[in-house]
Amino acid sequence: MFVALALAICAGSVVSAFKAYELALVSANRNDWLLLAAAGMALGSWSSHFVAMLAYAPAVAEKLALTATFLSLLIVFFAAWIGFRLSSRATDHPAWAAVGGGVIGAGIAAMHFVGIATWKLAGIIVWNMPIAASAVVFTVALAAGSLRAFHQVHGRRGFWLGASQDVVYEAGEARGPAALRVGRP
Repeated sequence: MFVALALAICAGSVVSAFKAYELALVSANRNDWLLLAAAGMALGSWSSHFVAMLAYAPAVAEKLALTATFLSLLIVFFAAWIGFRLSSRATDHPAWAAVGGGVIGAGIAAMHFVGIATWKLAGIIVWNMPIAASAVVFTVALAAGSLRAFHQVHGRRGFWLGASQDVVYEAGEARGPAALRVGRP
């Protein structure tokens, strides 16, 4: 149930973020729309991450470190803001779309791993590094692809192609928790 709720939050926030980004590209108030796009992406990614953690955490987590939890939100917000700003330069050169998407993907991956680190556990987290690394690579690559697709395919089709690919990489971040197990202290 929590995973389905997390996916719904993610999908709604991604569509909202992409709509704000689309408006930023044609508006005189570009910076305002870019901030709104970043806020939508960050708050959606962050909240869906913590809702998804509820599906995994009740058996192991005792509480969350509040400062680090807030830090994880700041990480993804600033990465999304910088990424959308870079991507908005794709009219100058198409590669900017992929660069901006990659920055957003890296920020989302960092938020997920910092978010997992916020758990106060009775045990210790043991990482499977190949799975953790593949989760980061997967997230960055699909995020880069989603904004590149958004810019290459014009109109509604490009919007939905970019947004749906974005939802896929957010869902793919479920690989992050698969990379860990909780061991005895």
